[in-house]
Amino acid sequence: YEIRLSLVGSEMCIRDSGCSVEEKAQEAQEDFSNIEQVTKSIDVDCPEHIILGIPDNYGEPVFPICKEGYLSVLDPKTKIPRFVMHDVSASEAFNYVERLPEYSFSIDNTVTEVEQAQATDYRYSGLDRGHLMPWGDTDTLHLALESNLYINVAPMSASFNRGIWLTLENSIRSYVRDTGNLVNVITGSISSSATIGDGVEVPSGFYKIIYDERIHLMSAYLIYQDEDLSCLLYTSPSPRD
Repeated sequence: YEIRLSLVGSEMCIRDSGCSVEEKAQEAQEDFSNIEQVTKSIDVDCPEHIILGIPDNYGEPVFPICKEGYLSVLDPKTKIPRFVMHDVSASEAFNYVERLPEYSFSIDNTVTEVEQAQATDYRYSGLDRGHLMPWGDTDTLHLALESNLYINVAPMSASFNRGIWLTLENSIRSYVRDTGNLVNVITGSISSSATIGDGVEVPSGFYKIIYDERIHLMSAYLIYQDEDLSCLLYTSPSPRD
């Protein structure tokens, strides 16, 4: 895969033989419109992670968990985050924390075990524990280990997690290294009925919203796990337009 992160208003769709941005955008709208809206105010204690704002209402009873490196909005019913918000700075893009085998995934002690996934849920599933806030977007071991909490991961196929998803993560860091600009990232999961282990949801896909606050440019990507497909659904206009 080759993804050129574009924040200058061009449309892009990545697939071996092309795809329809309009078609996937319509599917995304249908995915969200099918969510039964339940009034649920989300109050957070880490405003430093919320540059773009946060929904006043959300489709499921969820609760936010503030960490030093990100905000996770966890759905205790499905045991995965509905979305995660974090920043990527030049320091984080340039300074990779080596990932050693002993740095395993772990539960978050601020959440009960029945409200989050555990290692046993992934055992024999054949799926990766995919990061919403990537390990690679950190510049200290403390922040990197925070990314390995189960409140920041969701089941992903190996080909997806290590293929197009990783390519998109790398492209964001490359953009930050090239520009020196801090970007705000929202990463979320698309609901499905599939589960592993003790009721841990396997999302049908994931999205990323990337915002360069300094020059006020934004992109949004939607990627489905089973289609080997990435569509850039939106970019804000370039200042030159």
